[in-house]
Amino acid sequence: MEQSISLQFEEVTIDSQEEAKEIILEGLGERFGYIDYSLNPDLDQIVRTYSANGDCFLTVYMKGEMVGTGALIIESDQVGRIARMSVKKEFRGKGIASQMLERLINTAKQREIEELVLETNLEWVDAVRFYQKHGFKEYERDVTQIHMNRKI
Repeated sequence: MEQSISLQFEEVTIDSQEEAKEIILEGLGERFGYIDYSLNPDLDQIVRTYSANGDCFLTVYMKGEMVGTGALIIESDQVGRIARMSVKKEFRGKGIASQMLERLINTAKQREIEELVLETNLEWVDAVRFYQKHGFKEYERDVTQIHMNRKI
């Protein structure tokens, strides 16, 4: 059951990017059963990949511990992409992902983005349900991915 907790959100920094990378890779390892480092080159230099390009890559802390990540990638003047949403396993179910997503949605609104898109694996039913709960709807799917969007 999600509950309201006190969280601190920060833009990723050079000093925090390695810890953010580990949170994401741990989550991918849980999902896939292994980590293929070659598939995630954007995580090697998060600040350079995201923040330096004008995108928003957030980390979230609870009681001083980094517990999650999330990114808003600006694809055009009207479209943003939600990516790299991850919460440490032991902190799930506390509303952290919901608060992260709301923070990213608010950032998109401030930047006058009109639509958010994302993709997730079809097999990740809990992730699909999470995004549906937050107003995202499927617009396309392929063999492994479901593509979703939400007007804001």
